[in-house]
Amino acid sequence: MRLFAALVPPEPVREDLVRAAAGRLSAGFRATPVERVHLTLLFLGQRSEAWLEDFRRDLALRLERRAALEVRCGRPGSFPEGERARVLWMGAEPEAELRGLHEACRLAAAQAGEQSGAACPEAFRPHLTLARARGKGPAAVPPGWNELEGPRGWRAEGVSVIRSHLGVGGGRGPGGPRYEELLELPFPSPP
Repeated sequence: MRLFAALVPPEPVREDLVRAAAGRLSAGFRATPVERVHLTLLFLGQRSEAWLEDFRRDLALRLERRAALEVRCGRPGSFPEGERARVLWMGAEPEAELRGLHEACRLAAAQAGEQSGAACPEAFRPHLTLARARGKGPAAVPPGWNELEGPRGWRAEGVSVIRSHLGVGGGRGPGGPRYEELLELPFPSPP
């Protein structure tokens, strides 16, 4: 199974994000479908069901003292940064708390066996992908993208583990990947 850990905003928030981005996109980009908008905490890679159970158990322990988190939209950006990009995104805050969740996922993955994700925490940039370049290479960042204002935030109640079913062309085809939420680990502490 190809897995990642993420925070998934409620559907109305995802719809608002996609709508806000759509007003700024150029022909060189395609919007992320509402059902695929999420904040990746850690890409976990190809994993077995046994590994997933070990990861779930360890991450649940690491989340025991965490409370629900009020996530806000930050500044927009692109990968790579500059005038041409492959990905357009909306940043997310509070960055310190999101980095803490990333680290909890990274440590749980390491405990379950095999290193996952970025080797250094500085590589993690909390964001929600809102568009991808249509071609194989980067496209010109649409004018005004960096002035895009994010809509309301949301209350994250837990961490989801999502399975990515790749489509034609390794997920980059017309249909793209299909996501299946396998489990959600709630934050047990009250805010």
